[in-house]
Amino acid sequence: MLAYSRLAYKNHDHDQCIVVALKKAEAVCEKKNVRLTAIRKHVFKEVWSSHQPVGAYDIVDSLALNVNTGKRIKAPSVYRALEFLTKLRLIHRISTLNAYIGRSFSEKIYNNFFLICRNCRVTAECSTDQINNVIEHTAERTGFLVEQQVVEIIGLCPECKKEE
Repeated sequence: MLAYSRLAYKNHDHDQCIVVALKKAEAVCEKKNVRLTAIRKHVFKEVWSSHQPVGAYDIVDSLALNVNTGKRIKAPSVYRALEFLTKLRLIHRISTLNAYIGRSFSEKIYNNFFLICRNCRVTAECSTDQINNVIEHTAERTGFLVEQQVVEIIGLCPECKKEE
């Protein structure tokens, strides 16, 4: 069964995506008894600002001033927030692009994959147990222990495909 985040490829009320994601993030933090600090929340919202992966320095630039201190948020603070959010499985790191994107299927640990448009960088998170089963079966046959799995597929989104 394939679960597919089609919203990345359609016009929609993206503010709703952010609201829902933030509620999930707050619930996860409460359940794990950790704080979603102001900086972490700002970084989270920046990552979720679109369906395009965003780099750490893009986040630093967009968070020009920290509302709490009036000082510029520095890269190490953003990287710590990104690490925190990644460990809680609230966001993904897209290795191919050295960037981060909101996690649509936070309950899934390994069986997510990404369809990344090489032109506009819009990214759809998809999920299927079939990919996970193939990887687990292959790893088991070779005695390999899977600790992390990220499948990134580069191509063209429907809009960019029309243009080519």
